Amino acid sequence: SFVVLLNVPFTLKMPTALQVAGTMVALLFFVFPDVAKAGKTCDAEPDMEESMVESQSALQAKTSPKQLVAVESQWVSCKCKNYKNKNGNCKNPDLKSKKCHELTSPDACAARKNGWGNKPCVWIPAPTPKPTPVPTPEPTPEPTPEPTPAPTPVPTPDPTPEPTPEPTPVPTPEPTPAPTPSCSPDDVPHVTYTLHDNPESRVENGGITFHFMVMGGEKDMFKPPSNCLFYCDYYKWCRGVEESWLKTPQYSDPYLTWCKLVVDTQMWAANHSFPDQQKIELDFCAKKRREDAERERMRGSGASAAALRVMDESRAYMRANQCFGSEKNRERCMETYENVYGQGSIRAKPRDRGTTIKFYKKD
Repeated sequence: SFVVLLNVPFTLKMPTALQVAGTMVALLFFVFPDVAKAGKTCDAEPDMEESMVESQSALQAKTSPKQLVAVESQWVSCKCKNYKNKNGNCKNPDLKSKKCHELTSPDACAARKNGWGNKPCVWIPAPTPKPTPVPTPEPTPEPTPEPTPAPTPVPTPDPTPEPTPEPTPVPTPEPTPAPTPSCSPDDVPHVTYTLHDNPESRVENGGITFHFMVMGGEKDMFKPPSNCLFYCDYYKWCRGVEESWLKTPQYSDPYLTWCKLVVDTQMWAANHSFPDQQKIELDFCAKKRREDAERERMRGSGASAAALRVMDESRAYMRANQCFGSEKNRERCMETYENVYGQGSIRAKPRDRGTTIKFYKKD
């Protein structure tokens, strides 16, 4: 709003024409400069927006494909779960770090174990680099449409017969999951064994026996007693258990270095295929019996309730270690698999220093 002071004496006389013209000039002086300023402001806003757009486009970052390849080639995906500060090797579990770094697949990394059967490696995939944004292409102008010719009349087709509806399929019922075995003491096989000290189990004609190595069990299994016989109880093809015990100055009691189940391959082949480099699941009740026995032994030695809760034998499995390694080992593995166990035989074996072999032959 504007306040206009009229130069008119305070009298009862009417203003003259000159006084009215002066008043109009004063009004135009105040009104037109504001209108001009408003016009300049409106013209400036589009220029500012165009400047900001040009600056923003000029600052977009671009990454060379060669730089992306260089970054990815330096990444090592298989790493130690924990590193030692002293030499950079793996700790908890222990292993040389290069044993993890040289692995190039997630499965190999996850399966890598140290000498104690622990897994020190973890797979961390390389980070995905952000791709260079693709510039937005200019829109292609639409072509000028040609005039549409008059359509040729189409003859009236014969009516299509209605298709015969397909019968409604009967839904396939979902299979009922097998019930978890009760593992009642009444279901435990009644099996007896004869112990032979420092022997070497052989097939009937003196050849080498085929066996499965028990792996993946709790570390406490390496303290006496081993309870490996629980695994052999549940399999007819298992003809005995061979254990290796080692006594060293560092430990007051001997500890178990391995546990093998001796296999009658003819009985195995009746219901199974050749076990070439594969994990073989152990009987559920056999693992549960051994787990319960270990908890009882730990409870007797004063183990804490937390230690008893983490006792878990569900990861235990067996495999034919004779079939692993070189192609030559696999050929020997097949030759051993073809040996006929029959009634089996035992051959005396010289005792190694500090090592005791125990063979429990199933009666």
